[in-house]
Amino acid sequence: MTNHCTYEQSQAMKEIGFDLTVRDYYTVAEYPNQNHWSANWNSQKGYTSAPTHAEALEWFREKKGIDGWVEPCYEINGDKYYQYNILQSHDLGNYPTHPQATSAMIDKIIEITKTAGK
Repeated sequence: MTNHCTYEQSQAMKEIGFDLTVRDYYTVAEYPNQNHWSANWNSQKGYTSAPTHAEALEWFREKKGIDGWVEPCYEINGDKYYQYNILQSHDLGNYPTHPQATSAMIDKIIEITKTAGK
């Protein structure tokens, strides 16, 4: 389990201008490479920044004005699920785990950002 954005998410964020200094990066679509210093890896040829979910959400909030969060919910029978909320678009999504909900929310925020041309 990882709390990093996927390679595809990271590539999409690079295309829309992600410029936050982060520790980790991708050189291929497999696993994030860990480093001991932080950089804007997107500014370097052959590298793609590999932000954590928290870093991605911070960037979307600060640079694009989009707020999102994940919260636990319970069904009447007591089963637990996780719901993401995106304030600006009123999007909701229900998922069995927190990481799945967070990743899906980031996908949706990327889609919203691309559509809005932000």
